[in-house]
Amino acid sequence: MKNFDLNALDNELSKNKEEFNFNIPKLSVIIPAYNIEQYIYNCLKSLQNQDLKEIEIIVVNDGSTDNTAEIVKIFSKYDSRIKLVNQENKRVGYARNNGLKEAKSDYIIFVDGDDEFEENSLNTIYETIIKQNTDIVLFGAYNFKNGKCKSGSYSIKKIPNRLKEKILTPKVIQKNFFKFPVLCMCKIYNKNFLNQNNIKFSQVRSGEDQIYYINTFLSAKSLFIINKNFYKYRRNRKNSLTYTKQKQDNSPILNFYEIEKFIHEKDISEKLKFEILDKYIIKAYSWLGKCSDNFKSKYYNELVELQKFLAENYSEYYWKKIKFNEKSSYYKLKISIIKSKILR
Repeated sequence: MKNFDLNALDNELSKNKEEFNFNIPKLSVIIPAYNIEQYIYNCLKSLQNQDLKEIEIIVVNDGSTDNTAEIVKIFSKYDSRIKLVNQENKRVGYARNNGLKEAKSDYIIFVDGDDEFEENSLNTIYETIIKQNTDIVLFGAYNFKNGKCKSGSYSIKKIPNRLKEKILTPKVIQKNFFKFPVLCMCKIYNKNFLNQNNIKFSQVRSGEDQIYYINTFLSAKSLFIINKNFYKYRRNRKNSLTYTKQKQDNSPILNFYEIEKFIHEKDISEKLKFEILDKYIIKAYSWLGKCSDNFKSKYYNELVELQKFLAENYSEYYWKKIKFNEKSSYYKLKISIIKSKILR
């Protein structure tokens, strides 16, 4: 909704004020929010209309300059489960960590403020993690655009059927590591599991949930997959970081260094280490072709340093042979990566 009418919202919600008398919620829903006044209403409504009522909804306003915070504040007037937390603009990773500090429940779900949940899905998700007693329960997501849902990258159909509706062990999780969606959404987490493993979000500008996914799925002792799509993931929202085609940050390089350091502390196979590092090295190289003209030189210089690091520490792999220059396009970089793999 553009030019959101706050008075009309206040009048609408005042007619349906509800009181909730539970002390400890069954579920904490954490929503980072930055300049999403067009979407936060539908997100909160999708949570209010759930069959599971004993929840808390923590919206962390990341320094929004539009009416996002005001909309949430009006919701909280008439629904005691909704809590607004304000912070300076420190990015989504910091906002999610801030939300975790506020969470009272033993179970956590993350939602982006422009996304929604299918009607009457939270109770199924909650009851599943209680029944299965796992560290994580995973479910699928629809691609969501113009009010319509369709199957997409994070659909439950993308996960092999042999992995669904059963408890997966660390061995099985690691063997199928990149068959699961890497989003922090589409999952419910046991908060004790997160705390015991000191799992937090990275503070980088984009891709902050990459290290989070790797940490959770390498640390998890058990995982259960519900064979349903419950989440509505909004694709290509204007002004979002993923929508912006001209990148102006070095997050993929920072993510790689953080991931590289982290996985050496984990007892995993060399094969899996290579698969994880390879995925994020390819992204780091490819990102150069997406950088804006005024940022490309800076990113290029940092990528040169990364390649020196790879040559010193991973000389047996093809990464040091990837050819690029400051003007390399995204497609030329992809071709160079493929050639380097073939000729390694």
